[in-house]
Amino acid sequence: MVSFLALEVNLVMVPVLTLFLLYCVPIRAISVTAERITRLVEGYNINGLTIMSAMAIISSFSFLFHILEWNSKYAAKQRFTDISLQLQHDNKRLRLERNMYIQLVICVLCLAVKKCATLLRHQEPRREASAAPFRAAAATAHTKAA
Repeated sequence: MVSFLALEVNLVMVPVLTLFLLYCVPIRAISVTAERITRLVEGYNINGLTIMSAMAIISSFSFLFHILEWNSKYAAKQRFTDISLQLQHDNKRLRLERNMYIQLVICVLCLAVKKCATLLRHQEPRREASAAPFRAAAATAHTKAA
């Protein structure tokens, strides 16, 4: 049976990480494509709560619950008589820590992709406004030469 964490990693973390890496590529066409994909995903919302926001909230609460579970189970150092019991205990602790950090990374990635999309959306009108005088000057230069 597939766990919820495995589904979350495969269905949320990998696509969001891919989107974030597309934003980081310094080629304008690729980052515009990433912005369009993000706008498509963020287009669906329920009372202002978008998919990325919901995933960030869910993963942050999951991260907090993992911290509370880790603190309640593994805060005190336990002594074991057998090394195999110690290894089993350490494996469970490390698995819980791994899950904690996966939840944290998912939350940060969702928020980073939302911020990148917002920054690009606000940067687009400024680019259009700053490029307009150069287009007008280029158009008048072509008409004078003719």
